[in-house]
Amino acid sequence: MEDFDINLGPTVLSHEVSNERLADAFFSEDGIGAIVRCHYEIERATISVLDSMTDGRWKKKSKSYLSENLYLLKVLGAPDKVLIPARTINSHRNDFAHEGLETISEQQALDVTHAIRAFYPKLDNNFRVEFDGKRVFSGNFADCTPHQRYVVCAAAEAFFIAAIPMIMAEYFRKTSSQTSSRP
Repeated sequence: MEDFDINLGPTVLSHEVSNERLADAFFSEDGIGAIVRCHYEIERATISVLDSMTDGRWKKKSKSYLSENLYLLKVLGAPDKVLIPARTINSHRNDFAHEGLETISEQQALDVTHAIRAFYPKLDNNFRVEFDGKRVFSGNFADCTPHQRYVVCAAAEAFFIAAIPMIMAEYFRKTSSQTSSRP
């Protein structure tokens, strides 16, 4: 399922990503807290999608790992390009937890940005970023710090993970209509 379209138009997701938690990560000066918040939102989206795609029949352990859940999504047919940014964020979270990192580096922000842009090129330097809550930010992606760019990409990834059932349904709808129109 490498040839898929991420442009679904206006879409209502069955999983609600916490904009408040992501705004806290965006405005935080704490790299560790930001990474944990981003990871948590992606993990929540992954669990929600697995529940949706399996109608609650997958064996959710009391303690599951994001890497295992991403693998299950891959087995169920989720596009690898959509899963790669989540794997990257999971790897960075592990680096923070096990190697004592405290700040999000430019390279980490670039890693996640490149992974998102591999399937969503609209996230370019002119991509509009708006956060409105306790604090306000309105600017282009290029105006963000590496920390903020990382959070924007993680937020996008949480939404893309939540949209996997719709991405897959649209892909299969298109491929089945192409197959049925063959002579």
